[in-house]
Amino acid sequence: MNAAPHSTATWKTKRHTKGGLEMERILTKEQKMKVKKICQEYPVWKEKLKHIRIPKENGEWDDPVCEEVIKRNIYECKIQSFEEAIKDAVGESMAPYIIKGLTTKTNYHNLRLIDGIPCGYRQYYDYREEAYIFISQKEHMFL
Repeated sequence: MNAAPHSTATWKTKRHTKGGLEMERILTKEQKMKVKKICQEYPVWKEKLKHIRIPKENGEWDDPVCEEVIKRNIYECKIQSFEEAIKDAVGESMAPYIIKGLTTKTNYHNLRLIDGIPCGYRQYYDYREEAYIFISQKEHMFL
């Protein structure tokens, strides 16, 4: 008997487009792990952004201040790119729930009880997988 060649584990996501066609997208295990890491970094970016201060002394800009401005800009861009990727994937109304679920590891049941997520269990996890794919496609923006 010939054994099947070893293949990399994949996650398949099926979503219907407006035209009614079914699309299938695949993420490898490695891609999904990268995306999960990006999702775990999102709260860290937001926290670091809170602590970056832009001091001005007599209106002069010196190198440490410029470094702080650059750091602040980097975190703001990462946060904005992450949020836009989620909105592109799942829409404006579902984005806050998906962002919370992905970045805080909050499960569907808690989102339903605490936040009142306006969709069912299966639909939430379909949205979440679609968000993983969009983040994976824009991964270069978060490095």
